[in-house]
Amino acid sequence: MASEGFGRALSGAVWLTAYSLLNALAGLAFWAVVAARFGPAGVGGAAAEVGLAGVAAALLNFGFLQHALREVPLRGASAFWAGFLASFLIGCVGALALVPLGGRWAPLLVPLSLSSGPVLGALVAAGSYRSAFAFQALGSLAKLLLALAGFLPLPAVFLSSLASLAFGLALAALKLGFARPGGWRGVFVVAAGNYLLNFSGGFAASLGVVLVERVAGLSEAGLLYLVAMAVLVLSSFSSSLASSSIPLMVSGGGSLAVEGARVAAGLTSLAVALAAPLSPLLFPLLGRGFSPGPLALALVAPAAVEVALVSAASARCNAEGRWRELAALGLAGSLPLAALSALLPRLLPGAGSGLALSLGLLPACPLALRLVGRRALAPLPLSAAFSLLGLLLGPFSSLPLALLDLLLLHFLNVLRLRELPALARAALRSL
Repeated sequence: MASEGFGRALSGAVWLTAYSLLNALAGLAFWAVVAARFGPAGVGGAAAEVGLAGVAAALLNFGFLQHALREVPLRGASAFWAGFLASFLIGCVGALALVPLGGRWAPLLVPLSLSSGPVLGALVAAGSYRSAFAFQALGSLAKLLLALAGFLPLPAVFLSSLASLAFGLALAALKLGFARPGGWRGVFVVAAGNYLLNFSGGFAASLGVVLVERVAGLSEAGLLYLVAMAVLVLSSFSSSLASSSIPLMVSGGGSLAVEGARVAAGLTSLAVALAAPLSPLLFPLLGRGFSPGPLALALVAPAAVEVALVSAASARCNAEGRWRELAALGLAGSLPLAALSALLPRLLPGAGSGLALSLGLLPACPLALRLVGRRALAPLPLSAAFSLLGLLLGPFSSLPLALLDLLLLHFLNVLRLRELPALARAALRSL
């Protein structure tokens, strides 16, 4: 049965996952509005600026979210303000570096993106899960509403991001108060430990797209981006659970990571079994150019479980200050991912993008399992098997495959059937 600590972490995960889903839907609607008003050229121009800002933010992601999740429970407001100032200053440096590249709005977006990390981390660390959802949801919904009101896409993105950050900063200040920034050493230590892992986490949807476009063309780059987004959606609960667990493990120990990894990997495996058979219905909606999409999604699906394992392990490392192990996790995930992204999409068009992600993250899994227990391993091969079976059997196999996956998870002692009602009740109580 779920422990008290896991129940609290689950409450945070519910709200963070709710935002992830809301952001995905609002983002899709936003780009649909932009496409209707400005056509493909308008979408391309706006997406290029947003993408440039995303690449810069990914390269400058020094673990400010993780710093707030770990240090705020220990040092309070002084740690938050130190992390916030560091993120904003580094974001400004990144903005200046983008100016010579010709971006008009991208330099303005980078500091806002990086500064949102410590704000989110502080609210989660303080247990203000609804506030964490509210400030992020404001940005997603405001962007869509501004587009519907007739704003140009890039001003809409900028103004909504600014409003979201200002609202979140006000909430964090009300919750934590003001204090002189302190604990600067902690900022740099957490940054050094988390950089490579954060790089691998954001690589596929940012710098990886640029790399694949250069070596394999626009079609493969677009396919990589789509399957990377699919992995982020499928693993959104596990990533959210890992984030909300860090503050609790700072005082309660790392056993929560073991329980969290088992549940998160099992539920992610179920999500894969449900979603993979439906991909032949979804990708044709994007056009003929995405016909290889279902195969790529079937091959990339295990990466969602790999993310669940690595997220739980990295949460334990952050909470317990295991910086060397955390850096090793990042190194084991980032180098193979970058190398395979440069090779496989070109060698195996249509399949290479999915394989690059699932195989690129695989070397980090043995290190992760040492930290979260081998009981969480079974969902990985199950997700690989059921994603391919779903592709072969078609959309009507979605529910039967998910039920079969659930039974196997039960008999393998990963996710027991009697746990599901308790998990559902805990999730509903958090609302």
